[in-house]
Amino acid sequence: MSDETEAYMCGVDYQHHLDCDRWGTKVYPSIKDLELARKCTKQCGVVKVKVTLVEWVKDQDFKAKIEESDDGT
Repeated sequence: MSDETEAYMCGVDYQHHLDCDRWGTKVYPSIKDLELARKCTKQCGVVKVKVTLVEWVKDQDFKAKIEESDDGT
């Protein structure tokens, strides 16, 4: 994976949820994947975005015990 990749997302998620939802929003590797996962694309539209790695701020630690995921599940 390069430091920059293109992805697709719901237009309403882009307009209203990308920068303010605590749990974030999903992006998809293709329009087909987005349309299969999200039936709202006819109403909401589809946007193509670029995801750019800016900085790796915390190293991976696969040996660390995971007690609970970030989303509480």
